[in-house]
Amino acid sequence: MDDISATQFGRLVTESAALHFAKRLAHSEPNGAPSSAVLSNPSQQYVMEVLNHLYAVRSAVRDSESLVDQVRIPPPEPWLREMCLDADRYRQQLLDLFTIVIHSVLDRTLLLTNVVCRLEIAPRDCSLRAIAQATLRTGLSISNELVSLREAVLPIADARHLFAHRGEHRDAGVFSAVQRAKLITQGMHADTTGLVFNDTGAVAGLLRIMEADLRSVSAPLVRVLNKLCVPFDAALDSIGGPDIPSAEELSKAKAMIEYFAGGERPGFLSR
Repeated sequence: MDDISATQFGRLVTESAALHFAKRLAHSEPNGAPSSAVLSNPSQQYVMEVLNHLYAVRSAVRDSESLVDQVRIPPPEPWLREMCLDADRYRQQLLDLFTIVIHSVLDRTLLLTNVVCRLEIAPRDCSLRAIAQATLRTGLSISNELVSLREAVLPIADARHLFAHRGEHRDAGVFSAVQRAKLITQGMHADTTGLVFNDTGAVAGLLRIMEADLRSVSAPLVRVLNKLCVPFDAALDSIGGPDIPSAEELSKAKAMIEYFAGGERPGFLSR
């Protein structure tokens, strides 16, 4: 999946955040902390809140991708033994965690939409229905994109709920079948001479399932994010527009960055 920050909406938000962050640096207090006057600026607060929620969506995607990589390349056997694990149990744990994290993309995106569009719905009430109805009243047509994202995570919803609430592991086709066969033979103390388990094929099948989940979420997520560009700009304009730093403030911000990197303390901090 492409980096969320590289989407049209991601670039718009990060560029706005960079301007606002420069303003914060330019008005640093003598102890290096940002000025409360700058932090209380409505556009500063709005951009930072949107950025934080965008990062929450991005972290769900990145964490899911990382879990796929860990399935592909597990830790060494000695480490697994120290953790009282074997490769199969380790991969099953990764699959269960992956299912919870990738499923959370929908909820995190609904929370992001709520903040971008300034709908002021309580986080616990940010259901798809509530967000769709509220955005429709604002004139934003985003329901189809949100429904597509819900449909992308719907096939794993039961698996997510069963593991989160009952501790039942997600079935992963051939991978789960091989696991069960191993457990049965071990439990019955059966003679496994000449018996070969298809571990390579099982892991390949598990990876296909996880990668397919990622792909199915990717396209509708990007469509939702790019639909948020217009309401983001409109909301920012409605509270006074971006808090754009002047040339002098940019110079001060640069001096602060150099100071934090080990350079000289800027003179304006002593005033």
